[in-house]
Amino acid sequence: MGKKRIKALFAALLAVAVLILSGCSGQTAEEEAEAPPEESVEETAGPAGNTDDALSFSDAKATELSVTLDGEPLTVTLYEDCYVSNPTTVAMIPDPNGDVDQRVSIYVPENATKDSPILFCVMNWGWIQDAYSVRPQVEDGAAYVSDSDTDRFGAALSRGFVIVTDGVRSRGDNPTEDGEYVSHSPATITDTKAVIRYLRYNADLLPAGDPEKIVITGTSGGGALSTIISASGNSSDYFASLYEIGAAGIEQNADGSYTSTIGDNIFGTIAYCPINDLREADAAYEFTYQQTRQRIIEEGVICNDAVNASFQDPFTDSYSAEDMLAASEALAEQYGEYVDSLGLKLDDGTALTKDNLREAIIGLLTAE
Repeated sequence: MGKKRIKALFAALLAVAVLILSGCSGQTAEEEAEAPPEESVEETAGPAGNTDDALSFSDAKATELSVTLDGEPLTVTLYEDCYVSNPTTVAMIPDPNGDVDQRVSIYVPENATKDSPILFCVMNWGWIQDAYSVRPQVEDGAAYVSDSDTDRFGAALSRGFVIVTDGVRSRGDNPTEDGEYVSHSPATITDTKAVIRYLRYNADLLPAGDPEKIVITGTSGGGALSTIISASGNSSDYFASLYEIGAAGIEQNADGSYTSTIGDNIFGTIAYCPINDLREADAAYEFTYQQTRQRIIEEGVICNDAVNASFQDPFTDSYSAEDMLAASEALAEQYGEYVDSLGLKLDDGTALTKDNLREAIIGLLTAE
């Protein structure tokens, strides 16, 4: 029992580790693959259907991709569409293919069927990395393998899974021209739910994939998002925000209440390093990575832009490096005091404190 309690405490500390490691250890197999010239990508028409319906899959843009899987050719069709009828945010990063982030990519391999599970891959690193243009993508011309620990797309494609990625609103979005922040909570969660509703709404039109077999997966902030989506399926708490963006299956009644005709519950979750202690997450982050932040600021150490951004204050014109380091130190100290206040003990009866926390984490991870 003691080990379970300690694992729960460590979750906030470990959540960001995958983000840091992924930024410094290089790209995954799909990211390393180079796409052929753009003209080799064949544009195809989407399936027929009700084109008068703004949420209909029938008007999705279809693009045929040619990849290899374990050295053998495989055709994957990419379908792209806006998953809400009233998108509320422009693209955080300029994208020539569309001006809103609230879009979905549906990758259908030729070996998929209507019964195939759907792997829904979300980003949400640091609750900020959610622009559609930087979503995880199955790349035309890429080489995938089915037996690599770092190639989730290859593993999914080999099993005939349909892969879904998306763009959603997040805290990194700029305000509108009127100064309104349309990406405040619960926007990230609401948009993710809207994708699930879009898939279920278009179940009959989808060329493959069963929306009743959606498995959502993400890392760090994406793990937290995956956990929240799993735990809040069909929750009425989100009906108003879903209605606001025109998500599928939400109707407003005359008395102002809402009725949902489509569910946003899912089949399962693969949540990597989910941040599950949001109240203490910032302090835990600084406790664990304060020295890394100091190196990045003082020595100019570079992992990659995403990792560096996660260690730097977004308002760099307002805060000096000294101020940021002082704040980091204060937060780290605050988390140490928090750990001491819990009165937890290790399995051998030793008190868990800020002084032995790191060693306890390492011991827990390496224990057989």
